[in-house]
Amino acid sequence: MLKYKFICNITLCLIFSCFGFANAQYKDNFSNPISFEQWKNDFGKIAESKGVKKTILNKYFYEIERLPKVIVYDRRQPEFSRTFGQYIKSALSETRRSRAKQMYKKHKFELDKIASKYGVQPRFIVAFWGLETNFGRHTGKMDIIRSLATLSHDLRRSEFFSNELILALKIIQYGHVDGNQFYGSWAGAFGQTQFMPSTFTAYAVDGDDDGVKDLWGSFDDIFSSSANFLNKVGWKKGETWGRQVKIINDDFDWSVTGHKTLKTLKQWSKLGVVKYDGSKLDTSFNGKASLIIPAGAKGPKFLVYNNFRRILNWNNSDFYALAVGLLSDDIIGINGMNWVPPKNEKSISRNDYKFVQKVLKSYGYYNSKIDGVFASGSKHSLKLYQKKHNLPADGHLSNEVLKYIKDNK
Repeated sequence: MLKYKFICNITLCLIFSCFGFANAQYKDNFSNPISFEQWKNDFGKIAESKGVKKTILNKYFYEIERLPKVIVYDRRQPEFSRTFGQYIKSALSETRRSRAKQMYKKHKFELDKIASKYGVQPRFIVAFWGLETNFGRHTGKMDIIRSLATLSHDLRRSEFFSNELILALKIIQYGHVDGNQFYGSWAGAFGQTQFMPSTFTAYAVDGDDDGVKDLWGSFDDIFSSSANFLNKVGWKKGETWGRQVKIINDDFDWSVTGHKTLKTLKQWSKLGVVKYDGSKLDTSFNGKASLIIPAGAKGPKFLVYNNFRRILNWNNSDFYALAVGLLSDDIIGINGMNWVPPKNEKSISRNDYKFVQKVLKSYGYYNSKIDGVFASGSKHSLKLYQKKHNLPADGHLSNEVLKYIKDNK
């Protein structure tokens, strides 16, 4: 009886954790003690209470099997983190740039029509399309329902994937996709825009008015959905994303770089920021900009505006957002970046990032977890270290900075 009560309590805890209640008992053990079959029965009842029809569950959910390789992908973390040079070389390959121009020209009629409705320039829609799925060539081959169910059953991010799974089942229920052909990435993104079910639910558009939001085969739906997303998150019509700049002030304070600092172009101009060709910034522009240096003080510098931050709503990565902006420029003949990545540039290993985080923590600059993920908190902490040691406080962990830290630990 005690064992049965214990299992029942676990079951209830897991069910509730799917919808906003923390499961502290297994926070350090992501393997679910409840069988996949038992979990499906429990989850099916919740899904029904959330509006998923039993006929849909019977046909597309109850008969599925767990997909173990999805957990392998979820746990897999790259040993090395690509540098900006390595990333941008791949993202902006000659093949992708050439094809982007072809697709822009080929679909100009649909794109212009959508642009006038949503206020998003066609070149950006094409850039997103190219970077997400290489213009529809790589939309994913994983069964969405099986993938999401496996990730929902798993305890690492059960709440998030449980909600996505219910929405995915509703997408089938509403007839937007054949449940037997519902394929995408291992994490649940699908279609030529790689929308998650929640993104689809919030932003997908039936652009061709056929009653179905088809992100695989209808260009009207694909382009309209992308434009609608950007419009809804605050895209500013007629404005660009940013531009490459130069800094002519030898005493420039690198600690002001990054998204936390927003200044007018007049303020940036006073600090010694000019256009890449050396001419002055257009200080009549009223918007505010941040200075982004993805490869540190020695790499390219970009002033980025509101629309750059909207790109981050799609994918919260400066590398990705810069790739979108630069590809969109290239599509219309703007040479967006004058910088050649260093040859044989070495990536920083995850263990080295962890090492630096530990050092920063020992100085009291860093107070988060040691995970090797060098995000904004780690970069800010590194700026403090660099400033203390009279290094350019750019927050960029280059191989030179890494060597300095190791030599002076």
